[in-house]
Amino acid sequence: MSARFSVRTLQLLCFLAGTAYLFLGEWSWKSLVGMLIAYTFIFVLGVAIGLHRGLSHRLVDPDSKLGWLTLGFGTLSSLGRPVEWALVHRMHHPNSDQESDPHSPIQQGFWKVLLNLWHLPESSKPRLSLIRDLMTARSVQFYQKYYYAVIAGYVVLLAAAFGLPGVIFGYCWPAVMSVLGASMVNAVCHRDGEAKDSLWVSLLTFGEGIHGRHHREPKTVNLSHGVYFDPSGWLLAKWTQAQEEGEVSWALRQRKQK
Repeated sequence: MSARFSVRTLQLLCFLAGTAYLFLGEWSWKSLVGMLIAYTFIFVLGVAIGLHRGLSHRLVDPDSKLGWLTLGFGTLSSLGRPVEWALVHRMHHPNSDQESDPHSPIQQGFWKVLLNLWHLPESSKPRLSLIRDLMTARSVQFYQKYYYAVIAGYVVLLAAAFGLPGVIFGYCWPAVMSVLGASMVNAVCHRDGEAKDSLWVSLLTFGEGIHGRHHREPKTVNLSHGVYFDPSGWLLAKWTQAQEEGEVSWALRQRKQK
């Protein structure tokens, strides 16, 4: 079983377990509130900052305390191991909506990308040079090696503290929502053959839907503009400013000693 198939199997199991519990289990509106809180933390810290901007675009040192924290949340999103995720994203940017784009809705179909059923095209050749910097990052190698163990540990903690409802609304549904959120960015924001901003996708994904500007300015931390607000970028920008002003030393890329 390939790593990619394993991740997709986990995502499917989360969806099936979550759906079954909605119909067969007992839950309340408090459960939904808990689910939204878990999704917010996992997506903002784990997906938007951890896997995407921090790791893939090198805006956070993966071995800083913030790097360890956000990659931990990124692991809980169940989007995939950090090396594979960053590799695919770094392949996506220079080949956006071209034949070699790993998940272009123009090349592979809108629904295939939205449902996370895309595949690497034959013309898309992964290169080690794209992820060479990740090979020496201790946090990346830790989460790469213990990916499923970290998820299992989180599930056990939820089960011990809150029982089965905790697992369903603290992990399964937030993971499904994270996968769907990332897929919406890839499918909706590229459906016209080029990266565009989408206000409603941005609202659901805490700023990730400001995708047109992101492609034009991939190193911009806070993508907010006009009616678009980027809470993930705003938070990361605040941490960036705090470190530059010497208020914290744990947030971003550590300065090398001269």
